[in-house]
Amino acid sequence: MIALLLAQTIAITGGTVYPVSGPKLEHATVLMQKGRIAAVGTASTRPASG
Repeated sequence: MIALLLAQTIAITGGTVYPVSGPKLEHATVLMQKGRIAAVGTASTRPASG
């Protein structure tokens, strides 16, 4: 099961992200690839799923 999750690209959308540095991001998208965060952005800066 873990290998199946790590092999997928997952986008978590519509949440509030509190980055370590910088202001909070409302209605953000977090893109995960290979079990790691690949990108974080808002609707206007939505990460590409390369």
